[in-house]
Amino acid sequence: MAKPVDILINDDFDLKVEKGDFAIGDANQQHQQLFLLSQKGMWKQDPKAGVGVMDFLLDDLGPEELRSSITEQFKADGMKINKLEVKSDYKITVDADYGS
Repeated sequence: MAKPVDILINDDFDLKVEKGDFAIGDANQQHQQLFLLSQKGMWKQDPKAGVGVMDFLLDDLGPEELRSSITEQFKADGMKINKLEVKSDYKITVDADYGS
C-alpha cells in the first residue's frame, strides 16, 4: 500500500496552509500521532479507534498495556509495525507504515 496522502495539520493541530491552500502530503506520522492522542469514541466513523495515551499516563496501566493497545490500533488501521518500543517512562519509539 502506498503512503497515505492527506490534508496535513500543523503542530497546533490546525490545518496547515501553504501558498493560500491546504497542504497535502505524506500523512503517515500524522495518522500515528492522531491515533496515539485520540480517545476511543472520538472518531464518528470508527468509535473503537484511538489509543488514548493520556489514559495510560493517568491510570495504573503499564507500558506493556500501552504497547499492546498501540499494536492493536495500528494493525487495525492497516499499518505494518517495523519497530515499537514503550519504555518504563512511557517514551514511545515507533516505526510503522502502510507498506505491503
